[in-house]
Amino acid sequence: MKKKIQHLFIILTPFQKTVIYQLFEEKLKLGNTLVLCSEYVNIEDIYSEYETLKNYKFSRERLFTQPFKYFELTRENVKKAKESINELHQRFEFSSDLEIYLGTDKDVFTQLFLNDLYKNEDNHKLTLVDEGLGYYVRPQAKDKLFSLIYRILTPVFFGSQLRYIKQLGSHPKINDVYLRAPELLQDKKKHINYIQFNLDNQNNGYREVSKGKVLLYSFPNQTYGISTSVKMEIIKDIAQHLGKFNKTLVIKPHPREIVTEIQQLTDVSQNIQLLNHSLPGETLDYFDYELILNFFSSIIIDLLNKKYPKNRIFTIGFTKKPIITFDKTLKYCYIKDFKASKVINFT
Repeated sequence: MKKKIQHLFIILTPFQKTVIYQLFEEKLKLGNTLVLCSEYVNIEDIYSEYETLKNYKFSRERLFTQPFKYFELTRENVKKAKESINELHQRFEFSSDLEIYLGTDKDVFTQLFLNDLYKNEDNHKLTLVDEGLGYYVRPQAKDKLFSLIYRILTPVFFGSQLRYIKQLGSHPKINDVYLRAPELLQDKKKHINYIQFNLDNQNNGYREVSKGKVLLYSFPNQTYGISTSVKMEIIKDIAQHLGKFNKTLVIKPHPREIVTEIQQLTDVSQNIQLLNHSLPGETLDYFDYELILNFFSSIIIDLLNKKYPKNRIFTIGFTKKPIITFDKTLKYCYIKDFKASKVINFT
């Protein structure tokens, strides 16, 4: 007999788990709840029914830049994802008024599953939770063009419609979106209810900033099309500059980041420390660090909420100007112009 599911959670990152547990912990404990987790999520404290999702390694960037190389691989991965969805249907019965909770509507598996769940049902409730800066960007003209191309071509090539989503929280079936900073939202949808929340963690009170360590939030270079060598040169440049002031560079890797190269840096540099990549970045005590560097990370939102000094936040971006304006006093540098000795000082 199939188990009936009333609440479905798809959790792909440690931060998504943190937010979802804060907002919906009671529903996560119910017997009619199913949690689908990626390989990056710690499942030790998940007590409801759960499944670990396969990593299909979808990449829109690779498909756009090298379509002939990755087309067949993408089609095969779509086929495998659909097979996984069929397997879920063989084991579970999803309620006609199913409640669905997500961190992102951009993920390909998630989109395929939503297509399937909404195929014959319109009474499901879809809720998304803030998981990063993707909610706060404004789609450009080219994004509307890509969206049209996706609508036309993906059903032909992959047998299912996949949506090109620039701004997270754009799926037409969404009912509610929980955001940490709804005032930064640049494009609101009329049919969506936007709900503000504050992230709970231990880093709540202002205190004096400790000296001696600089924190760097790194990034998965495949997301931005940045070569590993370029990223490593930037990290080495920062570490060497900090070494002149007897400062330690502490690196917080992204959960999806391949850290092999950074680990090699720690072997040859005495002033580089590497944190656990699965640790949510928001759980750190920011005041343990006298500067915090990031590659246009959503950690900025939490830094500002926790009153970390604005003049100690430095962002390295992938566009000449910031795609989101948090605060005009925050320091920003285009990645191609970055030189540690020119932008990082301790005066």
